[in-house]
Amino acid sequence: YIGVDIQRSQNEITLTQVPYTKKIIGDEEIKPRQTPLNSTTDYLTSEPTGGTILKELGELRHLADRTRPDLQAATSLLARNAQTPSDNSKHGCHQIKRYLSTDPSKGITYRSSASKEILLWGMCDASYLTHGDSKSQLGFALWLNLESGIVIAKSQRDSTVSHSATEAEIKAIDAAIKEIQWFRGFLKEIGYEQTQPTQLMTDKKSAII
Repeated sequence: YIGVDIQRSQNEITLTQVPYTKKIIGDEEIKPRQTPLNSTTDYLTSEPTGGTILKELGELRHLADRTRPDLQAATSLLARNAQTPSDNSKHGCHQIKRYLSTDPSKGITYRSSASKEILLWGMCDASYLTHGDSKSQLGFALWLNLESGIVIAKSQRDSTVSHSATEAEIKAIDAAIKEIQWFRGFLKEIGYEQTQPTQLMTDKKSAII
């Protein structure tokens, strides 16, 4: 399915895109790194230097949207100035390739729980005023059980300006709740109705409700 390798065993299914990942990395020998981007580097406001990263970023987004949700935040950030990238943005694409080279076979594994029960749960978070950007980055992920891989992951720039870190976190919670409501309805339609509340975790004490 669009270059996705599906490996099945008795209790789990693993989705990977190894050949596609290796194609993105290329034949050049590069030094692996443990994170997609540097948290201290300004990828957004530095001056454009010409060229484009649309092709490279499109390839990385293809991975992020299918089998590598760990790339969601990094690719979403670089997409903001993909048409007028700075040297930092171009370097960011290379950093992601170095991150991929650490383990090209990494993907998503779905395992059945010991109880065979599907119990939806999720996590959400927000970054507030990153490198002077007035709009926050919102993200969340959902799982089917404690042993399952991620079934939905999203990282997106907020459409409005938050006045505090707590407000940004609440917006991330709100976005996650909307997705949870839809997904609970979907699970009900296919015979896995959720009879218990869906637990949603956040790390901001002032936003916990």
